[in-house]
Amino acid sequence: MIGFSLALLGVERGARADTPIREVVVLHDGSIVQGELVEKIVSDHVTVKLADGRVRTIAWKDVEEARDDSSPAASLPDAFGDTTPAETPPAADDRVIVNDWPEPDREASAFEPQHLMLGVFGGTASGIAGGRVSTVYGVSVERDLTRWLGFELDASDGSAGEFGATLSQRIRFGLPIGNHLRVGLGYGVSEAKTGAELTDVGAPSWAWFFVGGGFLDYAPTRHLLVRAEGESGLLMNRSGFCEVGSTPMPVSACEMADPINNNNEAISGRFSVRVGVSWMFDL
Repeated sequence: MIGFSLALLGVERGARADTPIREVVVLHDGSIVQGELVEKIVSDHVTVKLADGRVRTIAWKDVEEARDDSSPAASLPDAFGDTTPAETPPAADDRVIVNDWPEPDREASAFEPQHLMLGVFGGTASGIAGGRVSTVYGVSVERDLTRWLGFELDASDGSAGEFGATLSQRIRFGLPIGNHLRVGLGYGVSEAKTGAELTDVGAPSWAWFFVGGGFLDYAPTRHLLVRAEGESGLLMNRSGFCEVGSTPMPVSACEMADPINNNNEAISGRFSVRVGVSWMFDL
């Protein structure tokens, strides 16, 4: 008799382990959803299988209370044939109250997914050493490869400076800060049309620069980008460019005018500061 009772007890315990968990979900509007628990991830969602077989997923932000309401196991006979109902634990032990839990940040980054950006910009530029400040303006096209890596092509023009129309290509490396800010560095090359004042004294028609600088991006929405940046360029074909006191001169004349400090007088590069606005198209 004792052996039979123990065997029956083992079967009953196995059956209890396989019994589905019954979940009761109370919503903020007072609605009650109950069914077999499929998945519960606190602060994200709870999924239950309803009596008609449908599976329903409820966002955690809509949940007032979620608790295990599984039926207690059937009464189990003890070794002497007596039956004692299994105790039902207090419902409060299984309750999960979420009213005061902070909501997780589900806002997507403005820099995701990948984008194609079309923009306009404006700013100032100057030749380094003996250069004059000029106004620059232009258009840009940029392709995000990832949220931290992109390729940019821009075309610009200027006035009152040593260099005019410019075409630039850059690779940009950015680090997102939160969902709306990004800081980074950009490096590339620029080809600038030399102004008439310099070409008249023997300077090359085009100046070639290796450019690099930092930028700050702010994206108030998923499709609007505001960028501020500063950039310097190293003149790679500098041998033909020379000014003394902002007056363009042939290289030979420049050397004669100041043979000791000639390197300080020659135009060695270009510095620019600009602000732009771009529209971002999702890819």
